[in-house]
Amino acid sequence: MKNRFRRSGSNNNISEAAAALGIFAAFGTVMYFKGRLLPKYADDYPYSFIWDGKHHGNLTFGKKDYKRVRNFKDLVKSQISHYKTWDGRTIAESLVQIFLMSDDKKHFDRANTAAMLAQLAICGKLGKGRKYTSILTIPTALTLTAGFWTGAPNIMGSCFWLTGSMNYLWQGLSQTSFLLPYSFNYHDSKYSANPALMGLLGLLAGWSTETGAGAALMLSSLAVARKIIRRDTVAPWLISGLAGIVSGLILLLIAPGNRVKFQYESEYSDTLPMDMDDRLPGYVPAHMLYTPEMFKAFFKEGFLPTVLKELPLQIPVALYFIQNKNRYPQTTLYLMALEATALAIPSVMMLSPEYPRRATYPSILYVLAAAVRSCDMIRFDEIPIPKKLPYIIAGILGINLLASLLVDAEITCSIEDEVLEIKKHGRDEDVTVPVPHLPPVYSFLALDNSISWDICMGVGLDNTEDPYNMAAAEYYGVKSIFVEDTKSPYDPDSLRSVILGLTHPVRSFIRRIKELIKGTNVV
Repeated sequence: MKNRFRRSGSNNNISEAAAALGIFAAFGTVMYFKGRLLPKYADDYPYSFIWDGKHHGNLTFGKKDYKRVRNFKDLVKSQISHYKTWDGRTIAESLVQIFLMSDDKKHFDRANTAAMLAQLAICGKLGKGRKYTSILTIPTALTLTAGFWTGAPNIMGSCFWLTGSMNYLWQGLSQTSFLLPYSFNYHDSKYSANPALMGLLGLLAGWSTETGAGAALMLSSLAVARKIIRRDTVAPWLISGLAGIVSGLILLLIAPGNRVKFQYESEYSDTLPMDMDDRLPGYVPAHMLYTPEMFKAFFKEGFLPTVLKELPLQIPVALYFIQNKNRYPQTTLYLMALEATALAIPSVMMLSPEYPRRATYPSILYVLAAAVRSCDMIRFDEIPIPKKLPYIIAGILGINLLASLLVDAEITCSIEDEVLEIKKHGRDEDVTVPVPHLPPVYSFLALDNSISWDICMGVGLDNTEDPYNMAAAEYYGVKSIFVEDTKSPYDPDSLRSVILGLTHPVRSFIRRIKELIKGTNVV
């Protein structure tokens, strides 16, 4: 009888692991499909060319010489110029230009989906530890996938946009990979790692992005500080990891381009607006830096949305502290460290001269890890959960996901039509194309998990001299591109337009699926 129960329990574990793998596989499939719906846009065009530091860089007015990055020699030349005249994100921008060597985005979409799933797995292990429990459980799989989808700040800009993904998703993968051995050692003091490997992982994590590298340094420093306070042995690999991440962060911050970039943006670019009424979220005029107006804008547009999006993932953390009166000190301290790091990221961004919300992306990684760990410590049988609640949540998420795919398909088809029109013209011709328009109903249902208005500029803006327009024109082989801001076909006061707004994205969705199956997509 005992053997039967053991065999049955083993089968149950296998079944649950298979179900968890199914959840991850389904999530990865949908995310890959979503990536294939999206075109290149914004920085993807300027970064397709060797960085022109002599003429203020590819993202400011003044670019003159265009040459595609096609090989390793071009990449090295471009990144040396970029480091000297723009910023120190050499690893991230090298990855950007490697994937932009190809005209087809499919290679990036495949690799990006793998990176996204790897990031979820690492977040799970960061929360559970090496010997604790498997991440292949249904609650863990649902927490990681649904939590990532709903909680990541500006998931489109940080995880799907080619340039943005290389700067945030991929660098987050580097940072959390570096932290894994520190986490394992925290829960099992006998765990050890190779000092040389940790030095390399630390270098890569530090030489990534400012907020993410700072967060990884904070957590790894806390792990070492705890050992020193407890008078435990500090293994060489713990120190080599710290030395590596500090070295990488120094290389990131001392880049000469960091200073030059701000000057270029102030004098030659329209990134920094002239006044508060004419600006993109996350940016303020140069004369408004570190004023109450800047902090108010950054709190409203960056800090608050980030913290609010992560609130559902804070529920299991709160339940752990409420339920466990006799808490496990080691787990409690670990959760507090993860939560402090997650909150520090949007807080520090308040002091940055620029606060695009995608820059707070690393915050979700540590909130996910805390939520996963907390879920394993909660007694769910003591929580009165309505039977229909899981189905209601699944329905809301399903509507949100489907709406986001419809919006993506609609805008991508519009941009594809733009590109087809551009390709009809020759090198010496000026081209005018209409700006794409968001379908209002589906955009509302998708929240910010679909293509947003900034991507709706298509291949450029209403200015032929804008760096995005100039790079796109060179990319597609025409003299100039002008994007005309036409009236939206989705007039809310017209019943016919409302119906069109509901049906046309569906047709675009079907069209896009056919193109992907046939391999005839042009963006």
